[in-house]
Formats: sequence, structure tokens, C-alpha cells
Amino acid sequence: MIKSALDPNRFSGALVVLFLIILTFIIYGQTITYDFVWDDNGPHLVQNPYLEKLSFQSLLHFWTNPYYGMYIPVSYTAIFFITLLSKFFTGIAFNPSFFHFFNVLFHSINCILVFYFLRKILKGNAAAFIGSLIFLVHPIQAEAVSMVTEFRGLFSTFWGLLFLLSADKALSENKKKLFHTFLCLFLLCHNV
Repeated sequence: MIKSALDPNRFSGALVVLFLIILTFIIYGQTITYDFVWDDNGPHLVQNPYLEKLSFQSLLHFWTNPYYGMYIPVSYTAIFFITLLSKFFTGIAFNPSFFHFFNVLFHSINCILVFYFLRKILKGNAAAFIGSLIFLVHPIQAEAVSMVTEFRGLFSTFWGLLFLLSADKALSENKKKLFHTFLCLFLLCHNV
């Protein structure tokens, strides 16, 4: 029991996770001070009538109807609750800093999940760390992190990575419920 707690791979994995979180906030933390961009002020966030009301009926609408041609109820539910938290903690439903914080937070979580996924495949911390760093700083991530409306992509990536991490364990140990749950959440986050 004590040996596993002092396992070098476990310790170095924890340091990598801490480093990825810190580095994500160093690189993308400045976006927390940004205002909404053009797409954020559009119908998917600020001008979304179902996010303005913050009622159970508004939330239910995302689960029963496509919105602007997209049926992504899990993403809109998360955005609904972020809007609710923003209103509760800041007094403003659409506080840009609050939304940008969640984008940076989910990007850091996704970087950690990429690290664990790559470590599982590559069987080592070093290569997984380099891969997760590339994911962290890749230019394609800049738009996803800096545009609040792209939270749906970050959230979809989150569930997709959890699905991939659970796939081999779920299939080999006959734990298919978790596997199917993550797959459904991934699909319901992404416009298919």
C-alpha cells in the first residue's frame, strides 16, 4: 500500500498534471480579461432567449428541440448552468470573465485527459507529456479557448476523451454502462 503511494510514475504524473494546469492558465489566462467576441454576442449565447430566462422550461427546450439547427443539449445545459452561476456569483448573467474562466478551466482539464490517454497508449510519462504540451499550445486551440461560444467544442472534447479513456477498461471488464454513458454525452455535446 505504501509502495504504490510512493510510486515514481504516480508522483511524476501528479507533477505533470499540476504543470499542465499552471501552464494552461499562464498561456490562456489572459483571455479571462477579454470581452465577448462577435460570435459570443450572437444567438448562441448573449442573444439566446433560452439563456436569458434561466428557467426550467428554457433548459428543457434544449433537450426537446434543436436550437439554431443544432441539437447539443449537454453543451447547452452546461452553458445554462455557467450562465446561472455567473448570475449568482457576479450578478451578471453574461459576465465575459466568468465564461472565459470556464473555457480555460476545461482546456486545462482536456490537456490532463490527453496526458492520461497518451500515457495509456504510449506507456510512459515523457512522450505523453510532450503530446499533451502540443495539444495545450497548438494554434487551433486558441480559438476554442478564447471564444466563449466554442465552449461546446471544449465540452465535447472533454466527454470524448473520457469516452476514449474508459473504452478499453469498459470493454475488457464488461463495464459497458460507463462506456455507453460517455459515448452518449460526447454525441449529445457535438452537433452530429
